[in-house]
Amino acid sequence: MILKIKVLLIVSFLSFTIGHSQCFKEISAGYEHTLAIKEDGSLWAWGSNDSGELGLGHSFVQFIPQKVGNDTDWSKVFTKFSSSFAIKSDGTLWAWGNNQGGQIGNGLQESVYSPIQIGIDTDWVSVAPGAGIIAKKNDGTLWGWGSNVYGNLNLGVASVELLPVQISNKTNWFKVVAGDNHTLAIKNDGTLWACGLNDYGQLGDGSNINRLVFTQIGIDKNWADISTEIKHSVAIKTNGTLWGWGRNKSNVLNFELSSEVNIPTQLGTDTDWMKVSTGSSTKLIKNNKTLWVSSQTGYQQIGTEADWNFIESGHGFFFAMKTDGILWGRGSNRFGQLGLGQQIELAAVLTQLHCTALSVEDVGVNSLKINIYPIPTKNLLFIENKLNILIKKITFFDVSGKIVLKKTTNFSEINVESLEKGIYFLKISSENKDYNYKIVKE
Repeated sequence: MILKIKVLLIVSFLSFTIGHSQCFKEISAGYEHTLAIKEDGSLWAWGSNDSGELGLGHSFVQFIPQKVGNDTDWSKVFTKFSSSFAIKSDGTLWAWGNNQGGQIGNGLQESVYSPIQIGIDTDWVSVAPGAGIIAKKNDGTLWGWGSNVYGNLNLGVASVELLPVQISNKTNWFKVVAGDNHTLAIKNDGTLWACGLNDYGQLGDGSNINRLVFTQIGIDKNWADISTEIKHSVAIKTNGTLWGWGRNKSNVLNFELSSEVNIPTQLGTDTDWMKVSTGSSTKLIKNNKTLWVSSQTGYQQIGTEADWNFIESGHGFFFAMKTDGILWGRGSNRFGQLGLGQQIELAAVLTQLHCTALSVEDVGVNSLKINIYPIPTKNLLFIENKLNILIKKITFFDVSGKIVLKKTTNFSEINVESLEKGIYFLKISSENKDYNYKIVKE
């Protein structure tokens, strides 16, 4: 049955598409929030937002991915705790969020709630966030700012830097990562270097002494990848072996006997590790593209699929992406950091994060005249007819993009009593256009 209706808008009009094909091309997980860039270059954020780390201009938690501004030239995102960083396609550096320790690099120590440009340079290529921030430029030089009280910025003295300062004139740095107050780096020649806090041996130099400048770790020249968390470090060598050092809380390093170790120690005997990302647990991908995670009983394979190609760890949660571009998440979701749309404390299994491409466009009451009410609702939704729109069907989607309800007749009233509490998206399909809305079911 096809009806013509008129309607008066009292909610935000949302345009969105439901799909999941290679939506997010970049993703970075913080302590309790997530940043991502879509294929169209737009910037998105979700999760905890106490210090403005989502960049939305406020401090409200977000359980669904939210678009940050309207720019479509974002290239890379970086976060670790509650400060956020992004580089645009023109090489400019932007930052927002927690700034108590000068992490933003704007000369102040107050939180920033929307992205601001840091300096005027246009040659930034990567950022390693921790208590102190280390960033690399296109010429290979390293720059740092924020907390340096343990020497993690390689300045030779303890300090707090509120603006970016050059911390190394060497140009042969391959990869740099930051824990909380310690830093690890691999040079182009495959050597490993570390500086900063070393109370649990997280630097790997055989001591528990803090280092104010980069110190070479061992003499090996075959380090390929590194990852750090607050008190431990994990690395892969070019021969596919896995190594770890520092604190072994919750068996994150899979040591059978020791609670901590202060030199790189081989973890197991496998020689086919390809990628590593560590947090409160360590996630890995093997050469055969299987996915693994550390546990109290050792490294365990997740599922049987052999098509994983990307992993990213937050604190207590992580994301993994398959070769088809579909993103999956698991772990803590208390603040919506998995982007699933609801306050589920824990996602115990990998859960697919469908690409619900939301972009909010506020439309005045007199321009569209669509009235869907009440929102939120417990059982019934009503549509007030004041514009002639040829309606074919009404479809409800959950936040993952799954169809949960369809209606092809009687469009003036919709019974949603069967739906669970949460956020849904309603699509009204006409002959020539779709009209989309965000609905809250109590």
